[in-house]
Amino acid sequence: PIAALDATNHSEPGWKFLNATFKMLGVSFPIFISILSLFMMVLFLRFLNRFCGQRKFLALVLSYHTMYMSYFMSTIRQGVLIAVLLGVLLQWLLEGKLVRFYLVTLLLMTIHSIAVLIALMPILRQIHLNIKQLICMVALGYLIGVALSVVNVGRILSQFMDSTYLMETEISLVAVMERLVTFAVVTFCYYLYREGLEPEAKDPLHTIYKIYALGVCLYGVLMWSALISSRAVYILKVVEILMICVCVLKCKRSATLVLSYCLLLSGVLYIKNVGSYLDQADYKEHVTVYNYPYVTIFNQKDILNYRTDIISYPFEKDE
Repeated sequence: PIAALDATNHSEPGWKFLNATFKMLGVSFPIFISILSLFMMVLFLRFLNRFCGQRKFLALVLSYHTMYMSYFMSTIRQGVLIAVLLGVLLQWLLEGKLVRFYLVTLLLMTIHSIAVLIALMPILRQIHLNIKQLICMVALGYLIGVALSVVNVGRILSQFMDSTYLMETEISLVAVMERLVTFAVVTFCYYLYREGLEPEAKDPLHTIYKIYALGVCLYGVLMWSALISSRAVYILKVVEILMICVCVLKCKRSATLVLSYCLLLSGVLYIKNVGSYLDQADYKEHVTVYNYPYVTIFNQKDILNYRTDIISYPFEKDE
């Protein structure tokens, strides 16, 4: 994962500039990543304080297995986008501060092009769609995804585009079912939350729900590729954390069941994600999901006790 962060592997100018600046200043790559990590965690803490209130622990549990373990640790360019979205942009979006919202979004596009999805959020905010219409939108997205899978759109696109993302075009049925079931749970909680409240158009949380529904819809459209669908729209899925934290207590008798599902799913996804890390890297045989090590810049040499491959940092490569 560290080698994948090398600026030479990505075309976005903002990421290249960021790497070049720290390299010019003589900052080692581990310290560079540490600075980015601190930046992301500060913004995530701001999100917890601003939106999650007394449910911070629940938000941490929901974010740990994928957002923290994968995006804040490895897929760090998207991690930066997610942190800025949660820590700053969501508040600006809900307050209608769109000039600064778009300026920062344009800056994020120079780090990762997937930030274009963030630019759609103010537009989505202005479109009135009720819960039933959003459910229909998600269903339509999955129907389109099934049709694209049947015609093997990945193979068709690979004839015109040379991309590593098109090398794996298989459907992950488990991931598809997880998205649908979790969407159903979140929708159920949100439906109970909406009872007796002001019209949807005046409720800031309805904007968040629309963003979440759009993410699930786009996941369905792209389901023909497990890699593309998971990477491309996770930036929209992160608002699921906010939806659950705000709505879960409104479930009353069902709250325990909903929380049990969230905790069970978090555990399963943690095991699944760590298992994928072990498969993708050269770990020693004694390393398993259950004793997966936590290595930081303060004990980075300890990684040699767990990994068999040689780790090189991009800033330290020969010119």
